[in-house]
Amino acid sequence: MTPRADARSPARSATTLRSRERTARRRGCATLLAVTRRRTRSETERRADLDALLADPAAAWGTVMTVLSTWPSDQAPDRAIAAVEAVADRWPPATRGLPRAAIRQLLAGDVRPHLRLVRALDLRPLWSSRDRVALLDRLIAEGGVCELHTFIVRYDDGEALLARLVRHVRGLRVLRLGGCRIGLPGARALADGPALAELRELALHNNRIDDDGAGALAGSPHLARLRTLNLYNNCPSRGTVAALRELYAARGVRLQIHHQRPPGADWP
Repeated sequence: MTPRADARSPARSATTLRSRERTARRRGCATLLAVTRRRTRSETERRADLDALLADPAAAWGTVMTVLSTWPSDQAPDRAIAAVEAVADRWPPATRGLPRAAIRQLLAGDVRPHLRLVRALDLRPLWSSRDRVALLDRLIAEGGVCELHTFIVRYDDGEALLARLVRHVRGLRVLRLGGCRIGLPGARALADGPALAELRELALHNNRIDDDGAGALAGSPHLARLRTLNLYNNCPSRGTVAALRELYAARGVRLQIHHQRPPGADWP
């Protein structure tokens, strides 16, 4: 009786490979098909796959960025990044976030230059990183991040992160800094930052903003384009809350300010 081939036999391996290739063809994914071949591809082959992906109008941003994240350092990644950069405007900025492959690399301390193409930077999936301020420094210095549409973080050193955004990043439309211990210095940095003049949405819920901080935000000439402001669970007085509601209603700004901590309350 012929013994059955085990999982490592050539026959079983060839069958598995053919099955994976059929699946890849059925899904129409050239990149997946190439990966299943279990061999090192040349730069020419990778570029051909990337060009085909970029020619597909339905190509997802995450798929494109995953290709760049896994591009070998000895196969001219700068040229591949430039090819994507040339057509990157076809994806809405708010959708140009970090793919899972890039998140894994960042958690491992690997910052790559293709990250300069990211426009929506959400640091919440990187919560296990010990120092996200230092990570943002590296993204700016090594990843080339200098333009963002969206920046989101939660329960972090908001004032330190904000200082770097104001100094090094342009184009922000959405800024969400929930529970980031932002008080009067942070509110003043926001109010005095011309780099934030394009902001449309500002979320500062669960922070430490009092009457003076709220007044600084309301009087800022750089925040005149705001359309949404979230000051939920801060600590302005009742009089300031009423004044803010009236002021922002006249400006057409959606203000969230439903529950306030009493002035002088203890902070976590």
